Amino acid sequence: MLHDALVLGTAGDLPLLEKTAVSAVRGMRGARTAVIGDAAHAGFDPADVSLAGRDYLYALAASDTPFRPAAVLLLGGHSSRLAIGPGGPASAAAADRAPDDAAWTVVECEGGASHALLADFADWLDALPDAVRLAPWAADHLRELALQLTERHITAPTGAGPEARLLHNLGGPLIDGLPSGPVDELHVYAGVIEPGAAALRALVARLDPAHVVLGLRPQWPADQRDAALAALTGRTSAVRYLAPGELRRGQVAQWRIGDRWFSLTGSAELTEAALTRSVADGGNCELAVVLPGAKASTLAQEGLAADAVAEPLPVRDAAAPVLLGAAAEGGSLRVALAGAGTAAVTIAVSPDASAGSWRTVGTVPAGRAEHVLAAEVAPGTAVRASSPRADGGSADSAVVYAYGAAQAAQRAASAGAAAARVAAAPAVPVTPVAPVAPVAPVAPAAPVATPAPAAVAPATSATAAAAAAAPVSSASVTPAAIAPAVAPRPVAAPEPVRPVSAYASSGTDSLIGDDDAEPSEALLELLVEHAELEELLDSFRSSGWSVAYDDGLWELSGTWTNPVPVAARAAEQIGRIVPGSTLLRAQGKSTWVFLAWDAPDLAMLLSNQQIWRSYTFAAPSSPANSFASGDIAGAPSLKSPRAKGAPPALARILEAAGLEYTELLDLLYA
Repeated sequence: MLHDALVLGTAGDLPLLEKTAVSAVRGMRGARTAVIGDAAHAGFDPADVSLAGRDYLYALAASDTPFRPAAVLLLGGHSSRLAIGPGGPASAAAADRAPDDAAWTVVECEGGASHALLADFADWLDALPDAVRLAPWAADHLRELALQLTERHITAPTGAGPEARLLHNLGGPLIDGLPSGPVDELHVYAGVIEPGAAALRALVARLDPAHVVLGLRPQWPADQRDAALAALTGRTSAVRYLAPGELRRGQVAQWRIGDRWFSLTGSAELTEAALTRSVADGGNCELAVVLPGAKASTLAQEGLAADAVAEPLPVRDAAAPVLLGAAAEGGSLRVALAGAGTAAVTIAVSPDASAGSWRTVGTVPAGRAEHVLAAEVAPGTAVRASSPRADGGSADSAVVYAYGAAQAAQRAASAGAAAARVAAAPAVPVTPVAPVAPVAPVAPAAPVATPAPAAVAPATSATAAAAAAAPVSSASVTPAAIAPAVAPRPVAAPEPVRPVSAYASSGTDSLIGDDDAEPSEALLELLVEHAELEELLDSFRSSGWSVAYDDGLWELSGTWTNPVPVAARAAEQIGRIVPGSTLLRAQGKSTWVFLAWDAPDLAMLLSNQQIWRSYTFAAPSSPANSFASGDIAGAPSLKSPRAKGAPPALARILEAAGLEYTELLDLLYA
């Protein structure tokens, strides 16, 4: 079951992305979805956006330099997909309108497997909010995904997997992640060349090739072509012009060592800002992959044709404020700007972003980057920020949409119910990439979980989409189109559950338990002290649940696929009858959830995630109504790894219950 989806990159056409990738992902049982775009290039008609804020989180990343990484992450209970490519995912989604020459690398993991690329991506996600500016709730979302990926990688069984490495420039130049030469041959796809060709010079110096083949566009001016040739002085080289259909966007270079070829693909281009500078030193924010494989194509000189000219991305007005995101929180609107300004910033909202529909709801004072306005705003409402111009006019930010976490979670649940009626999610069409020959698996330094040997397989856009949707029992890395969905892991048939039965005893009508089991003394004492508890337990029995109580821990079991809604309701009901802390575990078909509840605090632990989630509920919110859909992302929470000890909320509850943290873990994992 798909539970999380992240689309990261230049969302140049958010309405198109909604209709293709977001709709397909949301159709996969209502996954929690987030789209993080580039604040400098949010160029779309905001009136055409219909789902942002209500159905998914949409926020912007701001940086002093271009924000260029492009990635799609899909997480299921036991499955994962990671696609890394060039430009923005919206560009790939537009492939049905114009040919696309982009190269994407897709990591596929099934059966609880992980891959070193996923662990590296987790580290990158965790560090990204420190390198670029994000709304606090968007930064928290990325770090939560990073924690999930890290925990999955740590707990996955050890195995072999395809060799591939993630490169980025958050901490140093991207080029530093490339191997030091010499190499036997280097092919460079020079889609972009700077004056002086400094990046090409640096790449050649790093790899130290014996022979270089430079692929150029026929339209390049003679002076830029001459600068590129000068960078190859002293080496045997050849220049060939790129023919239509050859990989250009996202494929920077390929090199050969012996009989083995390697590729550098991703967002980086042949520029100093992309290859030779870190983000802190003024470089772009880039993400790339080094992948072993065969040559994708031969640089050709025949059959030349003019390149299709892509529409340039709009560039934001330099005088306009940068609005990173907005969140609807009860009767208030929380807004986050990229930085504190010297003048007040006006905030306006609109139900549909149409002309004449905007109304001002307040201002962000000078010197503030984040502010809460007293405004009743519905999730999905369009929000923009404005600053005065020197000429008396105003400069408007890109439009964002008020995010309502609870409503997005409820819509996720509704989408999950409808997913059973959807035959298949549509794939995002992308022009087929050239095949890559299989490479024998190489065990990376980090543990990689693969129940069966993994391989790097040839892939076109069609075969990649099929591979992404079909269950496999391995971790694999494939040059491909964006994977449209995570296939659910086949679940073994559950063990038969014995019917519950009543146990008659003096002073009680029924206790819930196994056929031949007697109730614990602790449970008998509770039934004597709290007569209304007997009626509640009878209702549990009539629902087909098995219930036990001992050592201060309630144990429920049943045939639930997702035990969270049942556990939340039961803990709240028991807590209303038995004062003090309620410690409860609900065991479903294949997973369990543990809740520690002492109003208003709740701590939650899922058996398949080593993360504590801590919640605080204020009336009318409660565990039962917040988790009724089974989606735990609907309510804001604080998260911490289980290994770090009890989070503050849990520590308070355990202290009140007279139980040590180690004793609780013994009860749960004995």
